[in-house]
Amino acid sequence: MVNGQYNLIEDAALLTEGDKIAWVGPYSQRPDQPYDEEQDLHGKLVTPGLIDCHTHSVFGGNRSQEFEMRLNGATYADIAAAGGGIASTVKATRQASEAELLTSASRRIDALRKDGVTTLEVKSGYGLSFEDERKMLRVIRQLAQSLPLTIYSTCLAAHALPPEYKDRSDDFIANVCDRWLPDLHREGLVDAVDAFCEHLAFSVPQVERVFVKAHELGLPVKLHAEQLSLLHGAGLAARHNALSADHLEYLCEEDIRLMAEHGTTAVLLPGAFYFLRETQKPPVSLLRKHYVPMAISSDLNPGTSPVQSLRLMMNMACTLFGLTPEEALAGVTLNAARALGISEKTGTLEAGKEASFVAWEIDHPAELSYWLGGTLSKRGKLPLLISMPHPGTQLTPEVATGLTARAKKLEDTGWHIPKLYQPIREMGASILSANYSRYVVDLNRPSDDKPLYATATTGLYPDIFFDGEPLFEAGKSPDKQARADILTTIWQPYHQALAQELARLKETFGYALLWDAHSIKSVVPRLFDGRLPDLNFGTADGTSCAPSLSAELLQASEAFSGYSKVLNGRFKGGHITRHYGAPQQNIHAVQLEVAQDCYMDEESFAWSEEKGAQFQQDMKTILVIVPDGGMLFEAAGIADILMQANRLHAEALPEPRYRISIATTQPHHVVHGMSGLNLLADHRLADLDPNEPRDTIMVTGKGQSEPEGSAVVEWLCRAAPNTQRIASVCGGAMLLARAGLLDGRRATTHWRMLEEMQARWPQIKVEGGPLYIQDGPVWTSGGVSSGFDLTLALVEADYGFTLARDVAQDLVMYLHRPGGQLQFSRYHLRQAANTGPISQLQDWLLDNLADDLSVEKLAERVAMSPRNFTRVFTRETGVTPARYVEEARLAAARHHLEQSNDTLERVACASGFGTAINLRRVFERQLHLTPGEYRERFHCRKLA
Repeated sequence: MVNGQYNLIEDAALLTEGDKIAWVGPYSQRPDQPYDEEQDLHGKLVTPGLIDCHTHSVFGGNRSQEFEMRLNGATYADIAAAGGGIASTVKATRQASEAELLTSASRRIDALRKDGVTTLEVKSGYGLSFEDERKMLRVIRQLAQSLPLTIYSTCLAAHALPPEYKDRSDDFIANVCDRWLPDLHREGLVDAVDAFCEHLAFSVPQVERVFVKAHELGLPVKLHAEQLSLLHGAGLAARHNALSADHLEYLCEEDIRLMAEHGTTAVLLPGAFYFLRETQKPPVSLLRKHYVPMAISSDLNPGTSPVQSLRLMMNMACTLFGLTPEEALAGVTLNAARALGISEKTGTLEAGKEASFVAWEIDHPAELSYWLGGTLSKRGKLPLLISMPHPGTQLTPEVATGLTARAKKLEDTGWHIPKLYQPIREMGASILSANYSRYVVDLNRPSDDKPLYATATTGLYPDIFFDGEPLFEAGKSPDKQARADILTTIWQPYHQALAQELARLKETFGYALLWDAHSIKSVVPRLFDGRLPDLNFGTADGTSCAPSLSAELLQASEAFSGYSKVLNGRFKGGHITRHYGAPQQNIHAVQLEVAQDCYMDEESFAWSEEKGAQFQQDMKTILVIVPDGGMLFEAAGIADILMQANRLHAEALPEPRYRISIATTQPHHVVHGMSGLNLLADHRLADLDPNEPRDTIMVTGKGQSEPEGSAVVEWLCRAAPNTQRIASVCGGAMLLARAGLLDGRRATTHWRMLEEMQARWPQIKVEGGPLYIQDGPVWTSGGVSSGFDLTLALVEADYGFTLARDVAQDLVMYLHRPGGQLQFSRYHLRQAANTGPISQLQDWLLDNLADDLSVEKLAERVAMSPRNFTRVFTRETGVTPARYVEEARLAAARHHLEQSNDTLERVACASGFGTAINLRRVFERQLHLTPGEYRERFHCRKLA
């Protein structure tokens, strides 16, 4: 655990009460008291949540064209004088609605959140009229309500002079001070006030007038200062006790002394420095000398820092400005909190502060500033590492500016490789995926660019397409120094991460398996004749992988019927396979090059749902544990439903969806049913490895007697961490409870056992009404036949409403039993129409909830008049079209809130409500809860 800078606490524990930290320290010294919940982070490194203290996240449009101008030599001032710069963003922001600004800003901020940011500041400043500044500030407040972050609002009305005030800057400042700030503050929209002090913006006297008004209103101030020239704005900010002065490239020692004296934090913005290709650096050594706290921020904005990674800024602060990784970490935690005036509440892990923290899969805090290029997006629990060197699409500026129009489409990318391997990720493999395009650097080539193939190929720094055409305009490829920098900042970190993870896997398991994942167009005449085989395995002619493993690999690949395959054909394995594969050291490496038309459309580069599903052969493994002396039809019914799903699915795709096996604790594999009939199980539970990854375990029965029950409980405890989903039927929930798998979760069981369950395990949220309950990866059902309802719900969750409905119709069952199931299904609560156009319309509707689903549009799809359509739809479904659509959208939104961490705006868009405001309105009317309250109550946790 990291507290402050590098105040590391090994083997640490952190206790929370509500939203506050109650205690931090060594685990061995934790308070001796009962805890409502305990989570083991398995050695992850915990830091305070990152704080992005200077962003302009709310804006309309973008300025990518100005990026090209800047690369051709135009300065910041040149672009602004030509009507670009802030002026172009002001125009786009004024034209955008609140909803549009909210949606676009949510996406940007969500990227920061995924980078570890838990708190950020967002400025206005692109409206520059009272109504448009007010609009921006209202959006910032809505972001704070709809996103799972703490967001502070800063009024930056004095950002630039709007065109309607040309040559009247004093009048503009007077308006800002006399009307705008008081009115906006009165509406509760402002947490702080900022200004831009620069020759192309506002003078020191004008900024001081803004500061005086802010102080009259009781608002703290901050300032964009000394970015392009020395105007002593930082000194002015310090004299007004500003929270921060930001940018500071031209800062002088006189003003640094004032900042130190008044406690003003220096906010460094390396993204803008890098993007503008500036050469004057902030005086970091002088800031250190005078003990001025240094914060780091993204400065996320459309013109000079389109950055959505605060950790990238940590790296740049170190490499460009000379900060240490320790200073960089303090710069995005404690010092960033100081820059927002909230260091008493957050920024360190201390008792009494906010419980805002992030757990990282790293070994040392310096890695937060170090990693760049490749990201170890998942450290797995299997001895398998999937390396993905070519799915990246990011470009460095030097590469981007020189590419031909064709090359900018990035057609030689390993498209959709992370999605293709998602099932393997879910099984527990480690994943290393590149961010940068192979047009920047080919991570599967050696650093000395030594050729790997005698035939045609491309090099370490590709300058041609696979077909031989040039990637770059004449004379515009990156120079030698740029490529040397790319090798250091992108190629080397990827390979260091790869080597470190292989070493970890070998140390943990005694061996390591490396799978290098690639794809390429199926026809590339320059590289190979004819059409490429579907699956091209490479083991460097048998040197990177043990022959026995290669043989097993080919044998296993035969299960992929319908796909051609070859070992060590045209693609024998690139640098990664050849360099890291060392069978004599128990590291085995294989490259797989997949022909892209197996899973995507090669012309549009789009993923094909049908091809992708068939290629992935996404088969679920279901293990049903059956007690002795129970009702055998529970297990038989589950198996019949799943096998029927296999049979119906085979009409569309040849591979089965479920592989079902039955296990018992009884000798000789025989389960005795209470009816006198016997069931021959596939396995004895004791013979099964609990550490084997499984999709689903289902436990039937009435609780099981001893010693059988204890044997099942012990096995479940060991199997749970390796299982995607665990379910129970009837009294099987009692075994899940004994294993601790229901602690803190909603659950149900047979009505005769409800009181016993509640009495024995008060930590379980026992409910008696539902036929079944899903709480994250744990599903429980009521008595006996309710297990069939649960099984149909599993089919629906796995493969969609249509397959589940067809199974229910073939077995003459209700998919959604009327009146009995209080918990909603994934998409809607009503029975589907049996056949015909209404049934087909329902299928389409549930897949297109975000479309226009008005009665007129729906009627048009089935070639009916709106009146006749409404009559037919209501007769066949029992509900009007409008009510059906709202119920379907509501159920989809509830599912998203329970199962995902998406923002409310994303949930609203995905479920068809459009905006978070509409979503909230329906939730309050139908459920008497806000979406946020619903998520807090029902959001599902993962298995321990």
